[in-house]
Amino acid sequence: MAMTTITAEAFAKNVERYLKEALQRGLRIVTSEGQMLHIGQAEALTENGLTPHEEEMLQRSIEAGEEDLRAGRYTSVRTPEELQAFLDAL
Repeated sequence: MAMTTITAEAFAKNVERYLKEALQRGLRIVTSEGQMLHIGQAEALTENGLTPHEEEMLQRSIEAGEEDLRAGRYTSVRTPEELQAFLDAL
């Protein structure tokens, strides 16, 4: 199914119709300045506002961090000065 191309003026006159169409087939909107906007259905977001892929990557990062803690791979500092010295050494 081909993507529809319309003017920004046409889109403004019937937003609801064209948004529905954009979800089904995608939509190109040409502005009066000649710029083109593309609207289409994006990947659904999880309850955390992330894509499933982003959520999976975040979970992997959290698990890797937890494993680092269990394995003792971390640095502990007690004062702002110690923290600054640690950061300066990076």
